[in-house]
This record gives sequence, structure tokens and C-alpha cells, in this order.
Amino acid sequence: MKKIISALILLVVVAGAKAQAPVGYEIKITIKDIKDSACYLTRYKWDGQYYVDTAIVKKGTFTFKGKQPLEKGLYSVLRSNKSYIYFDLPITEQQKFSIVTDTLDMYKNMKITGPSINEDFRQFVVIMSTNYKEAYDFEQDVKKRKDQDSTKLIRENKTKHYEDIKKYQKDYLTKNPNTYLSTIIRLQNDVDMPPTPKASNGRPDSTWGYNYYVNHYWMAFL
Repeated sequence: MKKIISALILLVVVAGAKAQAPVGYEIKITIKDIKDSACYLTRYKWDGQYYVDTAIVKKGTFTFKGKQPLEKGLYSVLRSNKSYIYFDLPITEQQKFSIVTDTLDMYKNMKITGPSINEDFRQFVVIMSTNYKEAYDFEQDVKKRKDQDSTKLIRENKTKHYEDIKKYQKDYLTKNPNTYLSTIIRLQNDVDMPPTPKASNGRPDSTWGYNYYVNHYWMAFL
């Protein structure tokens, strides 16, 4: 009887140890039309950006995988030459998910299977960059037409986009007060933005504002 009880106790202890074992992480990513090479997973921290994992691309697909869970925070996926960020993504408790996108528009065409925070984050970036681009395109169009009330028209259009962004943020905070993205939105509202630089095509970079938040503000609390 004692042997049976001891065996049962041992079985419970082993089962409990397995249940508490780290589940690790597994992030499968497919980016259409990228070459076979290597990609890197990096994490933003207050003092810089650190490499966490490397994955080999085969036919546009690669997987970051590890036995130990990742620290929660904001991460980025870099291409092989380390000079270009494909996209950023928040990693929280759920660390097994998949992402499919393409090089034409990373965030807009992204399909995510996994934590809802990643979809929320994707929408956040799309909304921010879309509103910025629309406001910029409208401003350039008005300047070309040389409208008499161009300054007023541009100001009113920017105000509309600003109000649209604020409404989206307010609605999100009301519905999701305690998420990782909510923290980002609250902190982002206090950022002072310098003039926007131009992209390689000569036009202001539509995603520059988002990248500025990452590099100059979000890293302070990650």
C-alpha cells in the first residue's frame, strides 16, 4: 500500500512539474516574394535593440522557435542584411501564432492567427499611417491647385484626421483599458513630433511617425 501511495505521489509531482514547464514560443511567418536567406527577431529595450533569434527563410516562410518563453515587449522582424525592418509586433503571454503578409504593404495585407493584441496592433499602425498619408496627399493636392483658402482647407483636413485618430484611440481605450496597446496609446499621446523627413521617393515617409514613436518613446518603457 505504501509503495502504491508513493508511486501516486511521484506521478502527481512529475505531472505538476510538466504542467509548470515553460511552454516556449513559436512564431511562424510567411512573407510572399522574399528570397531565401535569414531573418532576425529583435526586441526593443530602453537602451537599444537586441537580437533574440534567427530563422532561415525557405520559400518565403520561416519560424522563430524556442523552449523558453520570450520576455513581454515590442519586437521587430528584420531581413537578412539587418538594415530593414519588415514589421514590428508586440509579444505578450500567448507566444504561439502565425503571420502571413507580403512586401507590397506589410501591415495592411497582414493576416494573423493568434493573440488578438497582434491584430489590434496591426490596425493601430494601419490607421495611423493611412490618416497621415491621406492628410499629406490632400495638402499636396491643394498646394498644386493654389486654392485661395489653401491654408484653411489644409488645416480643416488635418483636424478631421486628427479627430478620427483620437476617436479610434478613445474607443479602443474604453473597450480595452488594460491591454499592451492601451499603454502604448496613452504614452504616445504625449509625444512631440519633429518635422517629417522624406522617404527615398522624395515624399515624406508615411510610416515615419510610427517609427519615431518606437525609437524615441516606446523603448523607454519596454
